[in-house]
Amino acid sequence: MADVTDEGASRTRAPSTLGRRLRYAGPGIVIEVTGVGAGDMVSSLVAGTDFGMVLLWAVVLGAILKYFLTEGIGRWYMASEQTILQGWRSIGRWAIWYFVIYLFIVTFVFGAAESSTAALAVDAAFPDVLPLWPWAVLHSVAAFAVVSIGCYGLFERIMKTFAALKFGIVILLAILLAPSLGEVVLGFVPRIPEGALINVLAIIGGVGGTYSLAAYTYWVRERGWRHSDWIPTMRTDLTFGCALTALFMVSMLIIGAELLFGTARPQVVKRVSWRW
Repeated sequence: MADVTDEGASRTRAPSTLGRRLRYAGPGIVIEVTGVGAGDMVSSLVAGTDFGMVLLWAVVLGAILKYFLTEGIGRWYMASEQTILQGWRSIGRWAIWYFVIYLFIVTFVFGAAESSTAALAVDAAFPDVLPLWPWAVLHSVAAFAVVSIGCYGLFERIMKTFAALKFGIVILLAILLAPSLGEVVLGFVPRIPEGALINVLAIIGGVGGTYSLAAYTYWVRERGWRHSDWIPTMRTDLTFGCALTALFMVSMLIIGAELLFGTARPQVVKRVSWRW
């Protein structure tokens, strides 16, 4: 992996080939790992459970939307040398106060939900070791420790490790379920079944737009991508990260469709049970 320190990146010229740009991939992976949380996983599972493969196209649309939103934020930083928050501040104080209030509410609710979800997962893996609340506290303390250290290089390596575990396991499970290729292909044809509008909006919004996008310019700055020569590298980084997110969310929807949507049909239950 390329040097993730600001000083090291500042001394390095922007790579000119695709292979070298991929070596610098990092912030795009981090933004995807932080942006795809428990709520997005649940929304894709619910969509797969209720409508099968029909809403796969919404995942792709959300990933494309996220790419263009984040690319615009990154390009703004490299052109103006201002982060997105500094840009909002130039609009007026009302924009900053709006964001602060929004951030306070969302982070409070989101932080509580994330620590609780992590606690549920660990409790399921190691039952009767500890009650739920100590697991939630331990996850919160660990996250606080990583943030308090303030080393982006360490943070990126940790997030890449979790990305490999989380994305790898989910994608592998979707492959092992061996979904019907015809159903998967048809799922990329845009259509909204009756009663699916809320699910479509949840998928597109969860994949495509999160407040974590504002952090991208700070992580890019830590990598030393400070001028327009780094824009192609940033776009390669984002393309890789958004493609990974789309693949992950498609896999989650396939898991919901194969394991939960199919349970209402005896022939599908038999087919899934035989595979395992």
